[in-house]
Amino acid sequence: MRYLRLVPRLLGWLLMIGAVVMLAREAWGWWAHGAWTFIPAGKLWFELHQDSLQLVQPAIERHLWPFLWNPLLFSLLQVPAWVVLAVPGLLLAFGHLLFRRGHRRMFGPRR
Repeated sequence: MRYLRLVPRLLGWLLMIGAVVMLAREAWGWWAHGAWTFIPAGKLWFELHQDSLQLVQPAIERHLWPFLWNPLLFSLLQVPAWVVLAVPGLLLAFGHLLFRRGHRRMFGPRR
């Protein structure tokens, strides 16, 4: 059972490491070119695996719900990649602190 708690935390830390790498990549571009330009999540996905990005859009629009792609997921692909990686990373890594059950009360049991 402990492994089931470890996997989301590990995935969260990996996502946060990816967010730091993307933020460092943007900072390097700022240092090299003198202007900060963010890297959208869609561009990162395209650089990592172009074919899957081109397959996901028609699959979502045809088989799920067209509104899910545009404007929802399309808008998410315009957000900086480090934000898209950091938010779920933080929720997975530290979600156990937010969603705890059975924590002790300071003044004893409730009456």
